[in-house]
Amino acid sequence: MPVRGVFFDLDGTLADTMPQLVRASARTCELMGIPVPSYETMRSYVGNGVWMILVRLIAGRYEAKREEVDEALLQRTREVYNRCYFEGLASDFTVYPGVVETLKFCHEKGAKTAVITNKPEMFAKPLLHHMQLDSYFDFILGGEVLKERKPNPEPLLYVAEKFQLEPDSCLMVGDSDNDILAGKNAKMRTIFLKGGYYSKDPKLLEPDYLLSDYQEILATLKTLL
Repeated sequence: MPVRGVFFDLDGTLADTMPQLVRASARTCELMGIPVPSYETMRSYVGNGVWMILVRLIAGRYEAKREEVDEALLQRTREVYNRCYFEGLASDFTVYPGVVETLKFCHEKGAKTAVITNKPEMFAKPLLHHMQLDSYFDFILGGEVLKERKPNPEPLLYVAEKFQLEPDSCLMVGDSDNDILAGKNAKMRTIFLKGGYYSKDPKLLEPDYLLSDYQEILATLKTLL
């Protein structure tokens, strides 16, 4: 079946946003009196939504659970993080080469396009606007809109239903296990984009396509759309 819907993750998939994520996290730690982790440690905390980033920052380790952290402290830290992140949304990101050409091709072929990210929608939509990418998407779904987030398939199935598309006519493009597992759980085809924020061997995720850049993604889409 031809692909009629192409869904993209945001951070690490459409653009390198790690500098702004790390900067906001570091500034939050400074204001809250939390020890500031190394750059590499903060990189490892990204990927499961803002609440988990903050839980890990407060606890000082990746494996921390939300119930281990004082809820009042977590809520105050979230308020500070929101302010710090909003202040830096317009800078410290790099859209990957070939993204715009790929999105234009999808529309030329009549495919629906969407961003499905675990980043809160309150950040995702203005960030995509600053990137000048928002006009290329038919739908943007951020985290915290639905009850479930990737790797749960619900966000992907929700968008497919919005587009009135069958799951097997949709494709998920991402750079992490959350994206590929969500796609597989939704019975969609998947593209893993290497070079993002995933630190393990992506081959173990068994994506349908394991690609290095948007030149390869565009070439693959030309065979699918």
